[in-house]
Amino acid sequence: MRDDMCMKERCKHNSAERQLFKREYCDSRRDFDKLHRKYKRRYQLQKQQDLTDKLMNPGVKHTHDFWKTFGKIGTVNDRKVSLPLEVIDDNGTINSDLNDVLNK
Repeated sequence: MRDDMCMKERCKHNSAERQLFKREYCDSRRDFDKLHRKYKRRYQLQKQQDLTDKLMNPGVKHTHDFWKTFGKIGTVNDRKVSLPLEVIDDNGTINSDLNDVLNK
């Protein structure tokens, strides 16, 4: 979709063709956005149902696991937390050399 639109933007056509290209692009973007919202809702409902099943299961009393999975819901938790590989030298400068960081 994106490559097709880029090609159409580069073409030098008359005004009617440019309007047609823009309308096609806007329609395809709208369809994509609709599908994205649909599958996002479906995913969130599935996660909600999984949590409800886990909580309502009478044989399992693992509330810690429930709250642990509850806290992992959302896109914010998909971010990766990485530690910086930097140390402060004796001179007070920041050094990011891997050997110096591992030896410090």
